[in-house]
Amino acid sequence: MKSRISALGVFALIGVLALTPSLVQGQMPAPTGQRLRDLAGSFPIGFAAESNFWNLPDAAQYQQTAASEFSMLTPGNQLKWDTTEPQQNNFNFAPGDMNGLFAQQHNMVFHGHTLVWHNQLPGWLTGGSWTAASLTAVLQNHVDKVVAHFKGKIAFWDVVNEAFNDDGTRRASMFQNIIGQSYIEIAFQHARAADPAAILVYNDFNIETINPKSDAVFAMVQDFQRRGIPIDGIGLQTHLTAGGLDYNSLAANMQRFANLGLKIYISELDVRETVPASMPALQSQATVYQNVLDRCLLQPACKGFTIWGFTDKYSWIPGTFPGFGAALPFDQNYVAKPAYFALQTRLAALNPGTPTVSISAPANNATFVAPANITINAIATVSTGTITRVDFLRNGVVVGSDTASPFSFSMTNVPAGTYSLTAQAVSSGGATATSAPVTAVVGTTAAACKITYTVVNQWNTGFQADVKITNLGPAISGWTLAWTFLNGQTITQLWNGPFTQTGASVVTHDAGWNANLAPGGTADVGFTANWSGTNAAPTAFTLNGAACNVGP
Repeated sequence: MKSRISALGVFALIGVLALTPSLVQGQMPAPTGQRLRDLAGSFPIGFAAESNFWNLPDAAQYQQTAASEFSMLTPGNQLKWDTTEPQQNNFNFAPGDMNGLFAQQHNMVFHGHTLVWHNQLPGWLTGGSWTAASLTAVLQNHVDKVVAHFKGKIAFWDVVNEAFNDDGTRRASMFQNIIGQSYIEIAFQHARAADPAAILVYNDFNIETINPKSDAVFAMVQDFQRRGIPIDGIGLQTHLTAGGLDYNSLAANMQRFANLGLKIYISELDVRETVPASMPALQSQATVYQNVLDRCLLQPACKGFTIWGFTDKYSWIPGTFPGFGAALPFDQNYVAKPAYFALQTRLAALNPGTPTVSISAPANNATFVAPANITINAIATVSTGTITRVDFLRNGVVVGSDTASPFSFSMTNVPAGTYSLTAQAVSSGGATATSAPVTAVVGTTAAACKITYTVVNQWNTGFQADVKITNLGPAISGWTLAWTFLNGQTITQLWNGPFTQTGASVVTHDAGWNANLAPGGTADVGFTANWSGTNAAPTAFTLNGAACNVGP
């Protein structure tokens, strides 16, 4: 690992982006500055991979971002028991192997999560009639077969996950209730036998600071060490809220586990916010990310830092914590948020010789309909030294510069085009650096499609709706329609085209027979869905990636 330096030279220049007349969402390129994995060097920085990420509608962008930013991969779900052993002694390693192949191709550490957990168990297991002896045999066989299959590929395993309650007592899982206290050590012993080189980790939430739960885990580790039960590390999940945690207690807790000779991993970090998240909230979130990373980097026993996902588009938070989301460093459109730049800045301090410059706009995932009046206040960060200038470019040509913070650009009657920002910086030693351009906004001509969204019928738990597409532009041969629900609606059936829904985001496309839309032509998509709270209509739709007008 590179030398660690805690002092940071940071400029955070924050503002808002105002557009006239209207805003719609769009995809943006990767953030500026060096990638996280490059800054981290030999220190593993990881992500939890979405299931079957190679088949996502945006698989190319997902994989490109993952490969460029991270040096460690954790399958979020595809090494859990319900996937790896869906039927007794009938193993399914294909999804795990696909994750492992991606990790190998991109020189990533492969992290196994998880062998034994009380959730995501197959029906044959939860519905079986087991004795202590028969369930022990099932557990041993599962650990033996899974670890042996991935021997030499998975560097470290979360052997047992979430076995304690917050008060320090054992969770009443089926393994605890039937086998008893010994099931954890049995799992660790068999994992060690199946792959002696793998690092074996106990993983849990709410054990980040010193409290009754972490005390119980600490006591378990001490007991294991006294009795010769193999255990090599502790995973601190670190699912946090905007308030963060007691960082001094986190540091003290990591130190006491380090004193036992354990490796420590920040294993599942995310920081959920009330949505929609304001810019001040995202700045506070960035501070939490940076503080947790800082405590890890300052602890020599901390051997890895994993974020539970990386884009809000595929976060587990909204589905588990209604009203919360925006928990990850990239937003729904893969646009880097302040949390990303905070991680980038802290990692850059590992090697501070040359400045690493990043530039973004607070709402740089926007398009506007030209001509418009725009104001862009830039966010610029530098790892060491001083930002000397920010340039504002249209289609790659500088149309304005600002040398005094806060950096701001205002223009009237702005024509269509791609508007981007770059920043320049100089270190105290005279070294200079320029960030790559980051798109701030994109001006487009008037929308070439119209969407009419109609709720046909509604009842207390569900509704039926119709989406009518009208093509206002040239002929279309093949179409993809996307939108985002506003309040937790979930589609149960859709006709006139296949669909996928991830969180609030829906993507559907033509069914072949309705692929062609002449100028002025229409197509209808109907669906039934569940809803709760208020059944708010979506306000933004895209057709083949272009924004549509929404109206009657």
